[in-house]
Order: sequence, then structure tokens, then C-alpha cells
Amino acid sequence: MIELQDIQSTSAYVDGGTSFEVEELMDQAHHLEGSAMAEKPLIRAYMIEPQNLGVLLQLYHLYLQQTRVTEALEVAKRMMAAIAPQIDFPENWEMLSRIEFSNGVMTSFRLVRLYLSALTSAGSLSIKAGQEALGRAMLSKVAEFDPDINFKKAI
Repeated sequence: MIELQDIQSTSAYVDGGTSFEVEELMDQAHHLEGSAMAEKPLIRAYMIEPQNLGVLLQLYHLYLQQTRVTEALEVAKRMMAAIAPQIDFPENWEMLSRIEFSNGVMTSFRLVRLYLSALTSAGSLSIKAGQEALGRAMLSKVAEFDPDINFKKAI
């Protein structure tokens, strides 16, 4: 399973729909990559389009790069919340069943992969944040659908 930090772009996962203003803000943040100043345009973009997976992914990368575990974890959860309705997954990841998973794959295999990547990342970040039981539960849920997951890499 690919974790969010391994995904560089959501372009393969989404079909446009991003406003010009948000694209510009994301571009500004990209040019400021590695700088603390990159957060400001991303927050502005998030305020305009809070469900935008590209914005969320860039925020996730920024927070992970800055070792801001709590913020990165929150963004991973927001990604799951943004993706879930698009593939008819339940709001709560714990309630995800094999039937919903299969139906989600039929709707968008790519979004299901991104969802599982976000759940994997949320699990490993939860463990790093001291919420070991929650993190392990998240990783166990991923393992239900992807038995080949490398837990050592995820943790």
C-alpha cells in the first residue's frame, strides 16, 4: 500500500474541478516548498476548497516535512472524509465493509487506493502521536482489504 507521503500528485486521482484561484495558490505553495511560508497559500486554498484533494495532499506533505504529526494526521483524516462520499464509503472508517469496499472499487479504484493510503498514513501517524491502539486498529482495517501491506514500513 502506498502511503500519502509517497504520492506526489493527486492528478491521477481527481478530474479537475479546481478553481483558477486555488490552482494559483497551490502553485505559490509549490514554489515555496520547504519554506514555512508555503503554509499560508495552502491554508487560503483550503478555505476556498476544503474538499480539494490536491490542496489536502500538499498540506499533508508540508506538515509531514515539518514533522508536525498532529497536523499531518488531521489532514489525512480530512482526506478520508473528502473521499468517502465520492465512493460511497461510510463516514467512519471502522464501519467500512467488504461490500462497500467492492462497490467503491467499481466506482473508482484510484480513489479507493487514495483512501486506503490516507488510512494507512493516519494509522502510522496515530502511533507516532502516542495513540497506538487507534493506529493499530486503522492499520488492521487496511490489512482487511490489502493483506500485502508492509506494517513495518507503515509504522
